[in-house]
Amino acid sequence: MYISVVFIGYICALFIAMTGIALIGLTIMKSRTETTDAFKSVRNFSFAILAFCLWHFFYYCRENLLAIYEIGTLGRVLDYALVGVIMPAWLFALSHFGSRMAWLRKTVLGLALAGVSAGIVMACAYTDPYYYIKNEAARMFNMIFFAAVGSMTLVVCGVAAVKLLRQGISVLRRNYLLVTSMALALWSVNQTILNIQLSLGKFGISAWQVERFEPAGPLMSIISFATLLFIFKEDFSPIYFPNEHQNVENQVKVVAQEFGLTEREFEILALLYEGDTNQSIADQLVISINTVKRHIQNIYKKLSVSSRVELVHVINSQNHLNR
Repeated sequence: MYISVVFIGYICALFIAMTGIALIGLTIMKSRTETTDAFKSVRNFSFAILAFCLWHFFYYCRENLLAIYEIGTLGRVLDYALVGVIMPAWLFALSHFGSRMAWLRKTVLGLALAGVSAGIVMACAYTDPYYYIKNEAARMFNMIFFAAVGSMTLVVCGVAAVKLLRQGISVLRRNYLLVTSMALALWSVNQTILNIQLSLGKFGISAWQVERFEPAGPLMSIISFATLLFIFKEDFSPIYFPNEHQNVENQVKVVAQEFGLTEREFEILALLYEGDTNQSIADQLVISINTVKRHIQNIYKKLSVSSRVELVHVINSQNHLNR
């Protein structure tokens, strides 16, 4: 019964993750130039989740169908690397969900390099084929270091989530942030505990053989489904099922309210969406072109975009979500 439940968990996570990747592919095929930084970072996060699910599914089948329990050095390196990039990939995605989040990208790079580098060293120099660490000093370092990195990552994730929620991000992004962050927090804690127990040799040749509670499959299923839903609503649907009859002013107003734009920024946003040039906007609003450029830069920051094409895509997406 235990084997069947774990197997179903991995199958569900893998299937949902692959469906999400398929939607990403279809979105890119339809509109190669209209993908935002948020879309790209969620795409990378999706691939990290898929790789993790594939890895665990492969080794689960390898152990339970072929009774092969040893994991070579390259396999252990890949395992540590995959586990080490998932949380940083999520934090990097969050850095594109709102404005003034550049600090998060720098923090993510440090956490990813520290976690992956330490994992590779442990895999190559100290762990045996079952992840047991015989060297007592290395085992102590492994426990303290990964517990510290895991705790720091969760704190950073919490701070980023609070900052984004205070910025008034869209309902879809808020729900995706909350569900995925909570699921990843549980997964991260479980991985840290599992890593410590494996280094102590608690499970012998396999944690699955002693029927240890395995939440990775269900949690990855939740994360994959939340990502699938987010991609479908924010990027896929606006491109494949556009609403051509929505009043433009109301459409832009929704975005202005969601992202906290000022009245002047709202006016400029509406003109940008209609395709007006900077000079045309300056003439219509009777302001200098430098003032227009300054307002446009503020709008780009608040919407987390870097071009007019991305801006139009965000407006179309936001309109679709609030119908």
